Parts: sequence; C-alpha cells; structure tokens
Amino acid sequence: MKIDLFGTIDENDHISVECDPQEIDIAFDDVYTRVDGPIKVNCRLHRSEEFVYVEGKVKAVLEMDCSRCVEPFLQDIEENFSFVVRRLKIGETAPEGSNEGEELDEENLIYLPHDENSMDIAELVRDAVILSVPLKPVCSESCKGLCSVCGHNLNTGDCGCSEKRTDPRWQSLSGLFDKNMEK
Repeated sequence: MKIDLFGTIDENDHISVECDPQEIDIAFDDVYTRVDGPIKVNCRLHRSEEFVYVEGKVKAVLEMDCSRCVEPFLQDIEENFSFVVRRLKIGETAPEGSNEGEELDEENLIYLPHDENSMDIAELVRDAVILSVPLKPVCSESCKGLCSVCGHNLNTGDCGCSEKRTDPRWQSLSGLFDKNMEK
C-alpha cells in the first residue's frame, strides 16, 4: 500500500486508500478475530521543505468472538497513527541505528531515499489495526455470558440450573456445619 508523499505540489494533502486485508498481510495471534471487508486509511500530509508529517486514521470492521458468550459479532475499529518522513539528499545516508525506509522508534522518523516519492505504509496500517483489537472483546456490556455449570448462553434465556451450586468435593464436609449448629 504505497502513498505518494512528495509527488504533488499542494502544501497540505489528503489521501484516502482502501485495501484488502490480505494486501497488508494482517494476521492475528487470536484465531477468533477476522477483518470483515476492506480496511480504509485516511492520511493528511503536512509538508515542509525537508519533512512530510503524516497523520493517519485506519478504519475497519472486525469480526470477533465474544469473550463472555463466545458468539461472533462485528465491531468497528478506528485507530490513529502518525510518523514523519525525511527524504535524504543525494549522497546522504541515514544515521546509524536506522535503515533507509525503516522507522526510527525513538523519534518516529522514517528516512526515504532521495530518488523515492512514495513509501509503503502497509506495516504501519497493519500495526494500527492489530493495536486496536481489544484484549477481551465483548458483544455488549450487558452480555451475561455462559452458565458455568451447563455452558448455556444466558443471553438467550435462563438455563434452569440451580442457583445454589455445591462442589461435590466438599459434600462430605457439609454435614459438619449442620452438626455444629445443633450444639
């Protein structure tokens, strides 16, 4: 997913791009999260003589499984990202500790070779999407989850399990409590 940083004349530009999730090779560690539809990227470029400041926003729809009731649901995500690009002059090399076209973490600065006008932002978009995925996704705040005894989805109705649940491992001790109460 390449965007043109130095090719146009305007001082401030907007770039809108849509891409397929496979195009940016997005993979989640969690097998229960999938991207549903295209990923939309909007960038605003602010140019100076030597730098291009990029402010971007990634929007996508993710299909996830609820961590409470295990039902699939769709969630809109929106994540911001930003970076600064500096195009190297002829014969200039990127400072030590950075590679041309790679991000310098501490300054969020990317160096671009002097003969390049565009750069691939797929990795930045992929990172933004992955960072926007909640650790424990829930379909709604009022989700009741699953019954801990029978596994029934409590959002669809009551399962009929007894409210008073006793662990069978403690059953033999229940008689001791009754004997002490009689004294």
